[in-house]
Amino acid sequence: LVCVSYLLAKETHSLLLGESASLEVRQRIVDMVEADADVEDVSQLISMHRGPEDVILALKVHFLRTLEVNAVEESIDRIEATLREEMPELKRIFIEPDSHYDASKDDSGLDAPPRTT
Repeated sequence: LVCVSYLLAKETHSLLLGESASLEVRQRIVDMVEADADVEDVSQLISMHRGPEDVILALKVHFLRTLEVNAVEESIDRIEATLREEMPELKRIFIEPDSHYDASKDDSGLDAPPRTT
């Protein structure tokens, strides 16, 4: 009884603290998203368990630079539908298009695109 209580307490504690999805689950998500024809890569993935069958997922995704805004929106909707179908435990999915701009390479000290002269 003590062992069972310990295991239950340990599992509950990790869920209360917001344990992230396993490495295998995170890799499966990345593979599914990067399989989409409009996606270059996933630049950031954050996941958090809210319960045994309730996971929050936040992604930053580099889409093809040639896509227009409406095409990016359609891609996001398609990716969300695929993820929900394959992994129903993903209850909340947030996908943000990520910029290709790297502020660390800008020597102006501002978060602005490099100056053209």
